[in-house]
This record gives sequence, structure tokens and C-alpha cells, in this order.
Amino acid sequence: MKTCSECKKTKDDKEFNKHPATRDRLQGMCRSCQGVYQKNWKKKNQEHDREYQRARYWKKKSGS
Repeated sequence: MKTCSECKKTKDDKEFNKHPATRDRLQGMCRSCQGVYQKNWKKKNQEHDREYQRARYWKKKSGS
């Protein structure tokens, strides 16, 4: 059992994504809070996200 740093609810370990750099090997935010956080971040940083996705696409394309 672990407490989410965002919603402060205690949830089962299966509700958290893996994170190898932490002591318990789990992320601090639960999966549902992480999804909301990512959605909001993408909305606020659309141009940055577009450029990142373009760079990934062309890097993948040229590497093939």
C-alpha cells in the first residue's frame, strides 16, 4: 500500500507505475493522477510537445 502524493489516497501498489530510481521502485503519483497531470501538461505546452513529437518522428524515420 502506498499513498499518492497528489490525491493523498492510500492505494494498492498496482495503482502506481514503476520508477527504478525510487526506493520502493514506484512513482509518487498514482496512475489516474499521473494521467490527469500529463493531459494538463500537454494542454499547457502544446508547442513544445509538437516539436518533441516531430523530432522523435524524424529521428525514427531517418534511423530506419
